[in-house]
Amino acid sequence: MADKTRRQPCCKYCGKFFIPDYRVKDRQKSCAGKSCRTKRKRESQKKWVEANPGYFQGRSKVTNQWREQHPDYQKSRRAKKASELQDEIRPETPVKTALTGSTQLDIALTEIGV
Repeated sequence: MADKTRRQPCCKYCGKFFIPDYRVKDRQKSCAGKSCRTKRKRESQKKWVEANPGYFQGRSKVTNQWREQHPDYQKSRRAKKASELQDEIRPETPVKTALTGSTQLDIALTEIGV
């Protein structure tokens, strides 16, 4: 009969025993402590950057050269986008003025003389 008891894993960073998350089981190497998570994250990111050395270089030189040649591009594009963002929406019902209680349509008609 096989023994179904599990050994509790020991954290790689602080050395304390911990109960692993049931979804991760045997792959979890550190406890949930904040300092241990920070160390694990830092180590993981370092391994990833070493495995992908040119990932962050990419097109940055070309992009920076283009931006130097076109310094006002982003400002003009943002200004254009802001003006295209929303059309003026006119109210469907006439708006009453606060002072007289009459609508803007009534005021306009009286100015015309109708």
